[in-house]
Amino acid sequence: MQRLAFVFFVYGLAFFAMGLAIALESRRTSELRLSRPLRYLAAFGLLHACVEWLDMWLIGPGGTGAGAPSLRILRLVLFGISTVALAQFGVDLIASIRPRLRALRWLPLVLMVFWAANWAVIPHLTPPPVGEVAQSPGCARCHAAAIPVPAPDATRPSFAPATALADVWLRYILYLPGSLLAATGFWMEGRRLAGDGYSFIAQDLRWTALAFVGNAVMAGLVVPPAPLFPASVLNYDRFLSTVGVPPQLFRAAIAVVIAGLVLRVLRVFEAEASQRLTRATEARLAAQAEVLTAVEEARTAAETWSHTLEDRVTARTAELERRTRELAALNAIAATVTSSLNLQKILEATVDQVLDLVDGDGGGITVFTASPGGSAVHVVRGPAGEHIERIGGFEPGATATGAVTFPDDGTTRPFVKVPLRAKDRLLGELTVIGSPDERFSYAEVNLLSTVAQQVGVAVENARLFGETATRRREAETLYRLGTEITALSDVQRVLDSVVASARELLGADASLLSLLEETRGRLIIRASSGLGSDAIMGEELAPGQGLSGRVVQTGQPLVVSDYVTDQGITHELDTIIRQEGLQTFVGVPVSVRGRTTGCLSIAFRRVRPVTDDEVHLLARMANQAAIAIENARLYEQVQSLAILEERDRLGREMHDSLGQSLGLLNLKVKLVEDLVAGGRRREAEEELAQMRQTIREAYDEVRHAILGLRTSGGGEDLEVALRVQVTRFREQAKLPVTFDVHGPVPTVPALAAVQITRIVQEALTNVRKHAQATGVVVMLGLEGDRLLVRITDDGRGFDVATVQEAAGARFGLETMRERAEGIGGTLDIASGPGRGTTITLTAPIVDTASPRST
Repeated sequence: MQRLAFVFFVYGLAFFAMGLAIALESRRTSELRLSRPLRYLAAFGLLHACVEWLDMWLIGPGGTGAGAPSLRILRLVLFGISTVALAQFGVDLIASIRPRLRALRWLPLVLMVFWAANWAVIPHLTPPPVGEVAQSPGCARCHAAAIPVPAPDATRPSFAPATALADVWLRYILYLPGSLLAATGFWMEGRRLAGDGYSFIAQDLRWTALAFVGNAVMAGLVVPPAPLFPASVLNYDRFLSTVGVPPQLFRAAIAVVIAGLVLRVLRVFEAEASQRLTRATEARLAAQAEVLTAVEEARTAAETWSHTLEDRVTARTAELERRTRELAALNAIAATVTSSLNLQKILEATVDQVLDLVDGDGGGITVFTASPGGSAVHVVRGPAGEHIERIGGFEPGATATGAVTFPDDGTTRPFVKVPLRAKDRLLGELTVIGSPDERFSYAEVNLLSTVAQQVGVAVENARLFGETATRRREAETLYRLGTEITALSDVQRVLDSVVASARELLGADASLLSLLEETRGRLIIRASSGLGSDAIMGEELAPGQGLSGRVVQTGQPLVVSDYVTDQGITHELDTIIRQEGLQTFVGVPVSVRGRTTGCLSIAFRRVRPVTDDEVHLLARMANQAAIAIENARLYEQVQSLAILEERDRLGREMHDSLGQSLGLLNLKVKLVEDLVAGGRRREAEEELAQMRQTIREAYDEVRHAILGLRTSGGGEDLEVALRVQVTRFREQAKLPVTFDVHGPVPTVPALAAVQITRIVQEALTNVRKHAQATGVVVMLGLEGDRLLVRITDDGRGFDVATVQEAAGARFGLETMRERAEGIGGTLDIASGPGRGTTITLTAPIVDTASPRST
């Protein structure tokens, strides 16, 4: 089962990686028809990954727990939703290519309703017998095996659970057509893109279509065995017996291939962006070519009129020289803006070349930030450049000319202000100041407008590059954070790692993490980073108080531009906030299973705008933190329960042995006092000898109880743990003990191994205390598909019914039964006066994939 679990893990991981990659790529603006339907494919990948990981859990420890039936229903629902998403992707893509097939968009919903009705009604009208599913060695049997099957009733047939056949019908009704629709969509899109200049992507699309056809066959036709056609013929068992390899392995391989091909297909968006950039560059080069052609035509005309119009030729020659110089400058500027993606270097070099081009005394470029209200990027060059800020009062985005007077020397200088644009979007302004008492010509203003267009394209490219680098850094940080915090089991270490990572990733000055203590209904600040002191640690707020309390109360993110002056929140922590100099705050809820349990916030020591992307990124970190915190808390609870269990066992040991011994000693002391007072010395000495024996036995009991605390079952396999226990008992009790292992020993979960070891320890303790035995045999083996442990002694035995009625939990019998039931097993005690005692434990085997011979 471990290998099959690994296959399910890889299966889910492949689809999860595909879904995540598509979700990240979907934020890119695109005109391709493929971009819109891809969101359904992303949903399919993420949801179907959960389905495969639930399968991995259900064939492992989760398949036998009390919540297993609910998990199977959850798995079936997720399977249905993910399959509908896959089918919706296919029909949306087909409809976008062939609009006359728009009616297909209702097909997934119709299939879903048909399957839901089939699951809810038909299996209950003609349900197949349990035996037809449970006796099959296929996947349907595995899913049904964990459901207890009642004893056969001659008057009432047993039927299989609806989920056993619902999975089969889901694959026939939804998964098979969904995969084929997706394959059809990919194939049609490949044919379309081949004619649009994306031939290298078209090939990947066709391969993806073939991979989805294979997925339709392996996951839509090859199904668990079921009493219906064609599942009774084409199923897991028939495939395994024919091919020799489980079909799940083929599915996982196909999933990996699909994920890889889809990742290759996503390159089409980069190719699209590259084509748009290429078209813009070609248009610019075409404009330059037209200018050069005009120059050649002007030069030819000048030569034609050279003999008759000398003055005009001279003027035209000067004009041509000026235009040539301008073109050279334009080419130099074009080379500058296309040779680097460093925005600062592009702007500085451009301003220098513009000043040389128009003989300006100063100039500068202002680039507005993409975020509203953000700080602009300023580049100023030349001696008069520092006076650019004096030029104002003009409509943004419009070309403006005029003059500005310098108060230092009283001179008046001309200026030109032209907008920087890209894709009809205003990005900034280019301003040039000329020499005193001169004016910029109309040609120079047009030339500066041309330069501004080139700079606008360069600014847009630099921004796109910066955004790509930022997204990559965010993804890497989130991945590292998830890897680090999920490996931690200490809650405080998880909290410290989360706040440090949030502050680093978002460039904040400080970060805080508050958690809700549900017993008191108070929000407590548990971790911080970037603060000058720890004064804020441990501060408590009620839900609704402060920023954190408001976030916890509403369950929604909250941005506060100036914390101290904001009237929308209460101000219980203002003293500490003022000491730290914090102003702008962003808080997002930390939620577990739809319940808000805390608040993750970042703060800045200045008033600054906060973008939606920053809020979403912080929320994603909070989601990862919530999972890690919950895991760490559950780990601590398990550790606490183990400690309490050991304390309870030690208490019972002390009550059954040391408590009784001390009570007896108390009576003996009173008796000795009476004997000494009566002068009966010999009888007093006999009582003292008995007291010494009782003290010795009490000492042995305490020593055995302490040694019992050292018994381990979680870090070793079951056979090793039992062998250690038997060896210790043999040394302590001085009794011959035989440990027999029959056949291969299956691997069992750590919790089950601990409980089985404790049962054997309790049984051996009872032998030492009460049996008066001369030999003990401990046997470990298999009985059918269940684990078997048997402890047999040749002691005096006892009447089981009498002991249970008279003493209840005496000898730890009740505790042993509770431990056995806790792991889904049974405990049988066979004994009688003079016939010794046999304790038989049987427990289910959860994992038999890796047996080990002894």
